[in-house]
Amino acid sequence: MNRHTITLSQIENQTGADFLGYVVNWRLMNIRVQEADLKAALERAGFSNHLPAPPSPRKALRRALEAWISARTQQRTGIAQTVRNSSSTNDDDENQKETTLIRVINKAGAEHLVFGIVSENVDFNKLGLSYGTQLRILLHKKTGEILCTTDAAGVISAQNESTQVTNELIPYFNEFRHLFFTEDLSKMVHGIVTSMNAVSLRKEGGIYFVPNAERQQIELAKELIASLPTTAEEQPYLFALPVTNTEIAKADVALAIHYGFLDELRTMASDLDRFAQAEPGTVKPETIANRLLQYKYVKEKVGMYATLLSMQQDNIVKGLEALTSKAQTIVLGKSPSSSQTSVPTSSQSNQATAEPDSGKSEIDSFNQSDPAEPQIMEASDVSPEAHLLPLTHIASDASSHTSPQLAQALNSLQHSATALPTTPMLFS
Repeated sequence: MNRHTITLSQIENQTGADFLGYVVNWRLMNIRVQEADLKAALERAGFSNHLPAPPSPRKALRRALEAWISARTQQRTGIAQTVRNSSSTNDDDENQKETTLIRVINKAGAEHLVFGIVSENVDFNKLGLSYGTQLRILLHKKTGEILCTTDAAGVISAQNESTQVTNELIPYFNEFRHLFFTEDLSKMVHGIVTSMNAVSLRKEGGIYFVPNAERQQIELAKELIASLPTTAEEQPYLFALPVTNTEIAKADVALAIHYGFLDELRTMASDLDRFAQAEPGTVKPETIANRLLQYKYVKEKVGMYATLLSMQQDNIVKGLEALTSKAQTIVLGKSPSSSQTSVPTSSQSNQATAEPDSGKSEIDSFNQSDPAEPQIMEASDVSPEAHLLPLTHIASDASSHTSPQLAQALNSLQHSATALPTTPMLFS
């Protein structure tokens, strides 16, 4: 379906308004796109570094099984079979006598997992349920190799493999391994929007303010999302509402952005507290290096909003410096303070704005919550923000920290070459 869209440039030219930026929101629905087509669309829009990883073999096999079961049932009966996973609930269909369930048998650390296709039958006379295993599929988690058997239990091997079923299922499996759906692309769109120096306007995310300097990137993102192939008439979209450059609007946006940065600080503080609770020396330097790069990026983003934030900038920067200091303490193997990392509350931020010389060296209040279980994250757990830092930032960070391990980790990280905007101020 062809849709006529008005560009942001046309809106600005027609209204003659000067914009601070845009309130951005998006909605994805009914998307079904091949990996090759998505890659080409991202390259055309200049967002090739946001290409998501293909669906995992486990996710692809589940989708393949659902499609295969539905196709087989419809071919035999003319009616599509209901397929449910273990978390599905559907108590509304009083006439449904048989349901196909997909169950997973998995063990952490094992090379394989098993998908079981189970038939659930309802006995209305006895008010009971009966179950029968129709098919089991053995999946190698890394290679994606599959074996199918109609045996309800026992070892799955080539000796008891159902070749016919395997041959029927493999084309579906191969297709779904390179097929993206709506739920696969949410993180991609989030990464694209946040790469525009965006600030979240609500704690849960989903609505962002993007400065006017990123107008062209917004246009490209709108065109990208509108171009994705869909399976229904309802189309995905990215919504960008212009914010005019007036004193009232500046004050409103400044307040919203300030709270957005406070939310980011709380999230980063909670993340860092998990590592602080771990045994000294057990956190990988690469993991902390990723966090330090994230803090540096957010600090630079705060600086870019300096004109809009006024004195509130200093309070947020102090919070980032406190996070940086604590992260360095963790990687050096020292025991950090047992208290949680603190960030400012809104009332203290307003006080700091009115009294910039109050003498507080750190931000000293946080809405406390129960600490999460300590969890050591792998070095590959890089935040989206860290990917936005240019390589020059890595070199400068490596030379400024005293830990040789940390400096080596910073230099070894692979980051996107996408540089931060060079405009020192976003608004005038």
